[in-house]
Amino acid sequence: MRKRRRKKSKAPVIVIIIVLLIVFLVTKDDLARHFIYPDDYYEEIMTAAQANDIDAALLFAVVREESGFDKNALSNVGAQGLMQLMPDTAEWICDNAPFGYDSVSDVWDPAANIMMGAWYLNWLASTYYDGNLAAAIAAYNAGQQNVNDWLKEGRWDGSFQQAENIPFGETAAFIKSVDKSRHKYEELYAFSTSKYN
Repeated sequence: MRKRRRKKSKAPVIVIIIVLLIVFLVTKDDLARHFIYPDDYYEEIMTAAQANDIDAALLFAVVREESGFDKNALSNVGAQGLMQLMPDTAEWICDNAPFGYDSVSDVWDPAANIMMGAWYLNWLASTYYDGNLAAAIAAYNAGQQNVNDWLKEGRWDGSFQQAENIPFGETAAFIKSVDKSRHKYEELYAFSTSKYN
């Protein structure tokens, strides 16, 4: 006589799935904070934000989108470090900003790189583009001359909402990603809203 096999209960598996789902739902903001929107280089970013009167959420977003928080990031066109500064831009920043960094040796230092990028972003937004954050972010990515041409020719109105009109797809995607990340950082970490539009 053959023994009948007892069916294994699926209850333990279901319980494990439910527990994991509850843990995920309870901690999804924590998971987002640590893995999707990390706060690496927190002290450096907060210091640079305060020193340059710029939103910390914006700096976190730019670092996230530019380098993925990799301090050794080097793009195929030569942009360097966390804020992905081009060597000539870093040199111009060091010549014009009120700090004593050297564009060649300090660009790889996280604190210096973030400070340089923060100063430049604030200069673009507050001085060069009269408070237009979307234009400043686009210029950070594509250069001022390109953005000036797009605005002058009416190809782009300088807003986040019309970013798809930017002739450079990479720049259009970049400013959308930075804006989305900036809002997510504001939500997850309760950073203040940017002073720029």
